[in-house]
Amino acid sequence: ASWYAPAKHVFPGQDAHTMLATNIEECKRICREGLVHGESCGAFVVRDGRAYFRQRAVGDCRQNLVDDPRSVTYLNSTREAATLCSNIRKAVVKRQELRTELREAQRQQKEQSPSEAQTGPSPASDSIVWRESITLLEGELRRKSALGLELHRRVHQLEAELQSQLQANDQRIGEVLETLQATAKHMQV
Repeated sequence: ASWYAPAKHVFPGQDAHTMLATNIEECKRICREGLVHGESCGAFVVRDGRAYFRQRAVGDCRQNLVDDPRSVTYLNSTREAATLCSNIRKAVVKRQELRTELREAQRQQKEQSPSEAQTGPSPASDSIVWRESITLLEGELRRKSALGLELHRRVHQLEAELQSQLQANDQRIGEVLETLQATAKHMQV
């Protein structure tokens, strides 16, 4: 779980699984890895020392949070975001390894005598290959980073749109309720 909501509850009574909440990290692992009926959970709620797992999409859980001062809800991050972050970390490590190898090859090239450099494989061609590899990996890293940022921006945009729709619905319901109350009062007179 990557985000928590204190004093919030979600889908009360819709428990896919319950357990003692003595180890929150273990609860997060169970939620994330899908140890409840083979599917990951969108969230789990800790209330009165127990964890209650919700086998719903994390977006549904986020949208249905309700106030409950005795609860804390942990929302599970999406697999796509976790996979993307993992791929970005791997690409950064690979780029660093390639740069280190390139520096080492350049250092060895400088140490070679002119006669060895002429008889052995061309260090210049090796250097070009390494530079091209680094350039390609950097491009891939930039693309994946941009994709991750775009996904993050889109999630926040959708949440904002949903919030404004909910507020508009609440306002309309309030207006309808006022109209009905006025009509009922007028009919009593």
